[in-house]
Amino acid sequence: MMDEVATRFGQGAKELGLDAESIADDSFQNCLLEHDQYTKPQKFKELDVPDVLLCGDHEKVKNFRLEQSKILTLHRRFDLWTRYIAKKIKKQ
Repeated sequence: MMDEVATRFGQGAKELGLDAESIADDSFQNCLLEHDQYTKPQKFKELDVPDVLLCGDHEKVKNFRLEQSKILTLHRRFDLWTRYIAKKIKKQ
């Protein structure tokens, strides 16, 4: 895992096809845990992929993922949540 971190943030990131946005979306870059990941099939063990992820509206998907990241961070890592809030206040 440390190799991946070093590569992502080193000069090799561009060579791997990683752009600034994908690096910025990594967990902890914005003090939030990463949102849940979904794959096919769309229904697995009575769990459905949220409709918003299937709608094709990239802005809605981005907002949904951000909200999910906020919820997960608030419930699982309150220390990161407080850093996230502090950063948001500082930006204002």
